[in-house]
Amino acid sequence: SLGNNTVKGNMVYRGGEFDVLFMAAQHECIGNPKTILNVRAQADKLDTFGDKEIRFIHYPTKNGPRDYDTTNRQIRIWLRDVITCICSLKEQDYPLYIHCRSGKDRTGI
Repeated sequence: SLGNNTVKGNMVYRGGEFDVLFMAAQHECIGNPKTILNVRAQADKLDTFGDKEIRFIHYPTKNGPRDYDTTNRQIRIWLRDVITCICSLKEQDYPLYIHCRSGKDRTGI
């Protein structure tokens, strides 16, 4: 729940980088997302899912133990921006798949 907003079940998924783990034929393995939010430093390969219409959003952050410390002002600003982005999505933008490299750490914040 984000404020007065509640995310419906089976609409948000998280995990690791899909361009290595999943290919176009396995799109359903990550919930058939209409939006993919990438929080790792490297951009996604936009052609990974072939002709499927998917919105790609990239909010990069560094990768290191200090980069997950939510007491750090810069991390809080980044996290606020990511949450604001998620809150701005419309119903037709779901399901949403959020990923970093491994599906923990950044994605888990």
